[in-house]
Amino acid sequence: MKTIKKMALVLVALAGLMAPGIASADSLLTLGLTPATSTVSWNSTITLTLSISGLTLTSYSDRSLGGYDITLDYDSSYLSVASVTYGSSVSLGNSDAYQSYDSSTAGALYLSEIASGTNSDLHAVQGNGFTIATITFNVLSSTGSTSVSIDSSSDASDGNSNSMTINSTTGATINVVPEPSTYALLVVAVLFAGVGARKRFSRAA
Repeated sequence: MKTIKKMALVLVALAGLMAPGIASADSLLTLGLTPATSTVSWNSTITLTLSISGLTLTSYSDRSLGGYDITLDYDSSYLSVASVTYGSSVSLGNSDAYQSYDSSTAGALYLSEIASGTNSDLHAVQGNGFTIATITFNVLSSTGSTSVSIDSSSDASDGNSNSMTINSTTGATINVVPEPSTYALLVVAVLFAGVGARKRFSRAA
């Protein structure tokens, strides 16, 4: 009897591991921003791509992303949101898909979407991963380094409305450098200062 009971417990555990929507099956699910590192000049723009990967598992080949609420955190003294363009793999390009974003809170961008297709339709176009959205930021600061990160409160669900655990996230680092014209003005200023100093030295001699 003990042997049969142990075998039954093992079978139950295996069934749980293979079931869709179970947190342990989401260990490969990753959200990431690219490029991971970039260098831009002041008064320009930077475009980041938000993607998801890890949707296809050998234990559940039809897992798909059916909806999400994602928050991106950034420093509002360096960046402001210029535009958001959604990908088509969640909505399948259908006009009845629910898509929204909110950038009214300084330093936070809220992205939300609910799929309009069936689980099998979504999986057919999503595969292992896809681009969720591209976000363009205005660069406000003249110099320095800042980052855009994916907030830990972000969540996702599959095509059957089962919660999916986001196991890891990758943010982006943005280095801001002065415009070339700024360097040119600096060189001119240094040259004028040098000429002025030489004239004063000549007069003193």
